[in-house]
Amino acid sequence: MKKPKNRALLLALAALLLGGAGLWALLRPQPFPLWEPAQEMEPVPGIVSWEYVSMEPASSTSVDIHMEVTTDRSVDWPPGPHHRDEWIEYCQNGEWHVVYRLPKPEYDMIPADALIFLAGTHDVTMRDVPKQLFQRKGSYRYGMYFLPGRNYKGFEGFYGYCYIEVE
Repeated sequence: MKKPKNRALLLALAALLLGGAGLWALLRPQPFPLWEPAQEMEPVPGIVSWEYVSMEPASSTSVDIHMEVTTDRSVDWPPGPHHRDEWIEYCQNGEWHVVYRLPKPEYDMIPADALIFLAGTHDVTMRDVPKQLFQRKGSYRYGMYFLPGRNYKGFEGFYGYCYIEVE
């Protein structure tokens, strides 16, 4: 008679442990809103390079990431739709993972005062990035991809990575 009672007690204890582990997994802080394997982009040599400058609080829940972007040539394009994507990746065990994508419409319109991107160095800020992304120490990188609309000839677009170390 002791065996069924012990078995029931062990099953109840196992269920309690599993339930507690599940509850802990749900309630523990989740530093990344997104976690998907990153796809490495083939570099387009000599168009653009990015350098991390600083990260500053923007609000109680977000930060602004300041970077310098250097281009080796001027680029101008006509106003119209273009595709732009910005994201943050985190490196774990030597593999990059996308942990955040900036929520924007897939296609934006270029304002009239942004038709020319002059060669040289420019200050760029990624605004209102969730602060919780940077709770883990390690290597991060900001990625940005820009592709002009299909009616524009002569410019294939660009992308850039800006590497950020969090200690």
